[in-house]
Amino acid sequence: MTRRHGRSRRGSRLVAKVPHGRWRTLTFLAALRCDRLDAPCVIDGPINGDSFLAYVEQVLVPTLKRGDVVIMDNLGSHKRQAIRRAIRAAGAKLFFLPPYSPDIPSSKFSPSSKRCSERLPSEPSRPPGSASGSYSAPSPKLSAPTTSRMQATLQPKTNVL
Repeated sequence: MTRRHGRSRRGSRLVAKVPHGRWRTLTFLAALRCDRLDAPCVIDGPINGDSFLAYVEQVLVPTLKRGDVVIMDNLGSHKRQAIRRAIRAAGAKLFFLPPYSPDIPSSKFSPSSKRCSERLPSEPSRPPGSASGSYSAPSPKLSAPTTSRMQATLQPKTNVL
């Protein structure tokens, strides 16, 4: 931010350097695995089809193994056929989220969600003035996802006929 006040000799104008709107966009791309972030990359500028294709071919595909699952949102630059072919050629399965889907929020599967479970109280607190026998505790909230629960969520379901 530009400073609005400053000091200079009495009678002389204050001269200072200020930014003139040369704002830059940096785009961070990474693969979110059950236990870590993988294939990180920073692109100078906004994402477009060409830069995302370069990221997939040069950074993401070398880290993929046969049977990995890649889930992407519906950004236009994600939908190129060359991107789909590169991911599937590595042996990974590709899925797109439905538009405006809250099904898989990124914060739900982040590695920091394990730390949240450590800070949860073990027993719900009682409201002030309640007797110990007259208060029924509310049902416990869902715990933070564990690695095994995340893996089970991302496992493909088999249909039995």
